[in-house]
Amino acid sequence: MNSKILWLPSYRGLNEMINRKHNIKTRIKEDDNYRLIFFTGTSLEENMFDELLSVFIEGKPEPRKIFDEIKKHYQRVVKGLSPDDDELLTHINDYLVEIDWLLDDGPQDSEEKIRDIMQTIQLLMGSRIATSLLKLDDWSWVDARDLFWVEEDYHRTGPSDEKVKSDLRNLVTEKKSILPVITQGNLVGTDDNNSLFIDLEDPMKKAAKELDIDFVEL
Repeated sequence: MNSKILWLPSYRGLNEMINRKHNIKTRIKEDDNYRLIFFTGTSLEENMFDELLSVFIEGKPEPRKIFDEIKKHYQRVVKGLSPDDDELLTHINDYLVEIDWLLDDGPQDSEEKIRDIMQTIQLLMGSRIATSLLKLDDWSWVDARDLFWVEEDYHRTGPSDEKVKSDLRNLVTEKKSILPVITQGNLVGTDDNNSLFIDLEDPMKKAAKELDIDFVEL
């Protein structure tokens, strides 16, 4: 039977994913052909970071106040989800520290690059939470930037369709790969260790179809 990819479309918020975890876990446990789960974020968390980005770029004094609310939000989620998971809390705090450093440095990069950084961190935190939430035996968390990357990023051109196809083929068929994995949709890494936030849904669907991999949205 064909390998399968599970694409989790954007949720309203992390709490919605928590409420729907039973459906996700049941789908995965009933079918051992799933190899990849892509977490594509939540609109609530995206809006929180959009607000932070807006006032940060404009040089307004509110970023710290907004960021404090973001930190409290994630701490509440982790405490409610898995209060004894020190590893998850450490990961979340490490990502939040990256935002802290960014705020300390001020808006030295373009708005586009800062947006890439913030959206990357948002997705990484969300997928870490998803991994802890689902607790799937023999599944691993992987940073999508290690799976999909481009050599140059100054044009912000994501990987070509052929590159996405090749990367997916290697993930599903290469025995050395860590499979199955939970990772992030729309994240691309570069040789310069930068992060790009690129819409990969259509290229993924196209590549999966050509490779005879079932692309399932839930």
